[in-house]
Amino acid sequence: ASRIIAVFDTSATDSINFRDFVNVLNVFHEESDGDEKLEFAFRIYDIDNDGFISPSE
Repeated sequence: ASRIIAVFDTSATDSINFRDFVNVLNVFHEESDGDEKLEFAFRIYDIDNDGFISPSE
């Protein structure tokens, strides 16, 4: 659950509020920007949130 919260918590509150939930769902909308989708996918794999995906991640 902590990884889901880390990725979905767009407001940096260590919890998922309704706005966070809606923001993440909007990423998957067919008309959403491709860059938003890529950024979300990157955040999933960047476990330590350092802006890089290392071999250990």
